[in-house]
Amino acid sequence: MKKNSAFLRILSLMLLAFAMLLISGCRTVPVRNIENAPIVTTSQAHPDMQKIGDAIIKAGTNLGWKMSQKEAGQITGKLYVRTHRAEVKIIYNHKNYNIIYDNSSNLKYNPEKSTIHRQYNNWVKNLDVAIQREIVSIQ
Repeated sequence: MKKNSAFLRILSLMLLAFAMLLISGCRTVPVRNIENAPIVTTSQAHPDMQKIGDAIIKAGTNLGWKMSQKEAGQITGKLYVRTHRAEVKIIYNHKNYNIIYDNSSNLKYNPEKSTIHRQYNNWVKNLDVAIQREIVSIQ
């Protein structure tokens, strides 16, 4: 009888731990926008808009984003991961760039609270790092 009771207690704790893991894995966080990130190159010169746009597109494409130039100084990036979709606007000039949330699906976006699935912020952070890496290498 004691073995049965101990087994049920352990099973209950394991189920509780599993439920907590599931809940924490799906939590939402504030949407992270990248604002006024500086355009810095190794030559310290301000590159032309075409080179900046090309660097941004290359950075996103290398990470699996579908990048499209909407107009001068603005690129739209879309990332599809399984059933999830994230869309950002990248607005840039000679001095800085911004990565701004635009749209999403299956990422639990809440417009009132400006929260989203935590993975979205990881994708934006990775995109930001890749853009910085490409911009630095502009000649």
